[in-house]
Amino acid sequence: MVVDLLGKTMTLLPERAVLWEKVLFVADLHLGKGHEFRKQGLALPAGSTSETLEQLSRLASSLPGLERVVVLGDVWHSRSAFNQTADALVAWAQFGLSCQLVLIKGNHDRWAATPSCVEIWPEGTMFRDWKLFHTPRKGAGLQIAGHLHPVVRLGTRKFRERLPCFHFNGEILTLPSFGAFTGGMTISPQAGDLVWVTTGIQVIEIPTELLA
Repeated sequence: MVVDLLGKTMTLLPERAVLWEKVLFVADLHLGKGHEFRKQGLALPAGSTSETLEQLSRLASSLPGLERVVVLGDVWHSRSAFNQTADALVAWAQFGLSCQLVLIKGNHDRWAATPSCVEIWPEGTMFRDWKLFHTPRKGAGLQIAGHLHPVVRLGTRKFRERLPCFHFNGEILTLPSFGAFTGGMTISPQAGDLVWVTTGIQVIEIPTELLA
């Protein structure tokens, strides 16, 4: 879905990403999270890291002329997740991605070593006249951010479905989490906010009065 946010034309993609001027923005991959939970004894299927990277490869390769993929923080889920998945990320970036990979470090990966395949941009980096953050910062101006994993509830009191969403409050565009195994936080948009849910197939704008 193509949207105009304060004079900037962006495309919100069903894959939980934003395309803006040949740059693809995603947030919160949380590579290795499934591995971390399995270490704690939870019976979860393997393969979430490869699934996330394969999905990102398919998306990037479907966008002609793409110049960069910018991850808005939390590439990894933990230190042990970094140790378990760093080589997979390097191999993917070298052979599964045909453009520059950029990371703005999030709270889950600030300590991580920087693989040679990744370019680091500090939080607050300006892209055009918007700032790029992992954690949204109220009062810091126009931003694109992640961290919150926003979802909204749709349906009746008896049956409600939670769907990932893009949320714009007039200052901050928050992206849904991209990772295959990340969960979400239910948000309560205010009147005047803009919300778009993604079903994985299409992006749909939802009036905030339907989310009360």
